[in-house]
Amino acid sequence: MYWAEQDTDGVFELYCVPSDGPATASVKISGPLVENGDVSWYKISPDSARVVYVADQQVDGTLELYSVPIAGPADAWVKLNGPLVSQGWVDNTYEITADGSRVVYRAVQLIADTNELFSVPIEGPASLGERINGTLVSGGRVVSFRVSPNGSRVVYRADQDVDEFYELYSVPVVGPASTAAKINHAPAADGRIHTFAISPDGGRVVYCVTDQGIGVALHSVPTDGPPGQSVKITKDLDPGGHISSLFKISPDSAHVVSLGIQTIPGDSEVFSVPITGPPTEWKRLNRTLGSGEYLIAGADDISPDSSRVIYRANQFNIFLGENRLLLYSVPIDGPGTASIRLNGATVDGCEVEERPRFAPDSEHVVYLADQDTDEVSELYVSYDKPTAARNWHGYE
Repeated sequence: MYWAEQDTDGVFELYCVPSDGPATASVKISGPLVENGDVSWYKISPDSARVVYVADQQVDGTLELYSVPIAGPADAWVKLNGPLVSQGWVDNTYEITADGSRVVYRAVQLIADTNELFSVPIEGPASLGERINGTLVSGGRVVSFRVSPNGSRVVYRADQDVDEFYELYSVPVVGPASTAAKINHAPAADGRIHTFAISPDGGRVVYCVTDQGIGVALHSVPTDGPPGQSVKITKDLDPGGHISSLFKISPDSAHVVSLGIQTIPGDSEVFSVPITGPPTEWKRLNRTLGSGEYLIAGADDISPDSSRVIYRANQFNIFLGENRLLLYSVPIDGPGTASIRLNGATVDGCEVEERPRFAPDSEHVVYLADQDTDEVSELYVSYDKPTAARNWHGYE
């Protein structure tokens, strides 16, 4: 499956070819485009049966949503969205349910300048689609959404009840809109619901609350609510503290890991807490930071078995005599004193770069760093010894 300007220069369309070739077996699967039309985005269904794409296929400049069998033919396409209002369009932040049966999409479809949420069978027709968000206050809109991993519910963020006051709502993936219900607690007057995530098991939603744009707390609530079951899972912060909105939920849905400034204003640290709290279990995962030591990144990755967290820091620069951004691993429930360094011996100026990752076996970590030669980035893999790593593959 690929996206290319294969037949017409400057015109991007979708093609499918067997993974073992030959290239001559490639077939176009997107529908015929109007002049100046393009396919702008596509996703493959989890069961690999169909491709859902956004394109201005029928009206130049008007993006709509289409579905086609993954092997084509191109004339088997079907439009998934209903008729659009004047200046309406479909956003490319749509999601396909895990079983490949439905598509949830955001669009300006029924009301001018108003983004709403719709659900439709992946094979169509558009007439079987329906709006699933609740009735919006004047000026309200759906700004983001997530489909639960089991495909049963949709959680969305919207100023549904009060214009420009964004909260979280949950609704069955098939609707109806009348069943959409608020799931967050009532924030303080200056509070806002910012980012949110659904746990891998689909059971809970974790969301970040901000005060005047600064993250102040994480809360957790069952995916279908009600608000009364929302619990705060972070401790109260010291003056000048904040919680990062870029938190992670462990693969086993048991813990939440986040970057935060709590105990040393100005220094970011890594924290972990059970997904249902209580706040007293909010633990620092890194070692105590000394003068001039700081964390660059929070939880770069959580191991697939949910046992450990890796993060990058110049945690021991006081001993090295200079700044070096190194890689560490720690049990997901701490303590910080159990943190170990993963990278090998380094040259002056070494920096472990962004996005180190656990292997699926949870026993190895692959990372990019200028570990052997300053400013020459290469690829490494850590082994069973905490500080033993070897150059796995040159990469400049």
